Amino acid sequence: MKFLNPLAGDKKSFVYNFFSLTALNVINYVFPIVMVPFLTRVLGLSGYGTYALALSWANIGLLFVRFGFDFSGVQEISRWRDEPQTLQKIFSEILFTRISFGLLVAFGMIFLSYFLARPTDLYLYLASLGILIGVSLNPNWLFQGMEKMQFYVAITSISRILFLVLVLFLVKSPRDSMLVMALNSLSMMLGGTLSLGFACRYFNLQIRLPSYSGMIKQIKNGWQLFLSTIGISFYRDFTTVIVGAVLDAPAVAIFSVCEKVLKVIQSLTAPIINALFPVFSRKFQLQKAEEFQNFIILGKKYALILTITSIVAFLSSPLIPFVFGPEYYNTVQLFRILIPIIIFGGLSYYIGVLGLVNLGRQKSFSSYVWFAGLTGLLCNYVLSSIVGLTGTGISLVFCEVLLFGLCLKELNKYSRQLTK
Repeated sequence: MKFLNPLAGDKKSFVYNFFSLTALNVINYVFPIVMVPFLTRVLGLSGYGTYALALSWANIGLLFVRFGFDFSGVQEISRWRDEPQTLQKIFSEILFTRISFGLLVAFGMIFLSYFLARPTDLYLYLASLGILIGVSLNPNWLFQGMEKMQFYVAITSISRILFLVLVLFLVKSPRDSMLVMALNSLSMMLGGTLSLGFACRYFNLQIRLPSYSGMIKQIKNGWQLFLSTIGISFYRDFTTVIVGAVLDAPAVAIFSVCEKVLKVIQSLTAPIINALFPVFSRKFQLQKAEEFQNFIILGKKYALILTITSIVAFLSSPLIPFVFGPEYYNTVQLFRILIPIIIFGGLSYYIGVLGLVNLGRQKSFSSYVWFAGLTGLLCNYVLSSIVGLTGTGISLVFCEVLLFGLCLKELNKYSRQLTK
């Protein structure tokens, strides 16, 4: 496998984690999209749009629960996994910090729901709170940092398959939107609880109350990564909210389908970066100059993979209304507009997360993400108001291209400093 030549002795662990993360993305993205045709037919276009909008609010809440620990936690664990006492300390600090954030965000969303949600949709929004609790308990960052993702994937598969089966058997009418959300929350809480229990047993860890100073330390470690990840996810998730505010529920449903299909395609290549993240986190600590060249070589190969993926996605786009139903015929045009995101979004993620974050340029990366994201949201609001979903697609592509340019500029700056 020539693609892996720059990894030298880390090929085996990369391959193991790549396939585990690929399986995880199939569970997280392919399973939900398999349910979309069923849900749109049972709930109706408007009913599914309302459900998708409530789920977007829950996803925004998850940004604060995760707080960048999906990256900073992985970094800490990968660097200290051979030191049992330090590992126990880091595990407790991150776990209790996430649980605390989960409870705070849940209370905040309860408060906001009473003011922002329509009275008829209030309980739908409240039913999504279990998703926050489930994610706060889930130590996915521990499994990835220890490079033992196969166990996490197995546990997650159980909870998500259960969710899929229950939805197919129990959801019968357009009035069952809240039931779908409740089942989603229950599956997330089940997955989080089982993953936490298995992690404690397998890695010989205990749930201990950490010191306040230790939790503050983890918050500081994850702060810049939090700003980066929340910036990336915020403008993507908030786009759905803008579409709902400027347009209507059917438009939300159409955009949501396009977004889900796009995420499924991105999920096929994203495991490459996620599997490489703990590897380069260690390598950049030892030999920055040599490993930077390996990073560039892998980046060029990754760009080729993204380009091929984009071409296949464009040629396959007419299949969307065939899979989801004739009412989604208009998704083909919007999806084709969004296809450049596969290339530019993928390369931004590669350069920013795998490169700039591991090279200590988190602050620069987070500032670029927020600048591009806020610019994109402004363009989104203006263009969506003028030309509808076409404007939404154009603004998202513009945002990704802008972020890619800024990240590439920072990487070239680092390269020049390295060769001086």
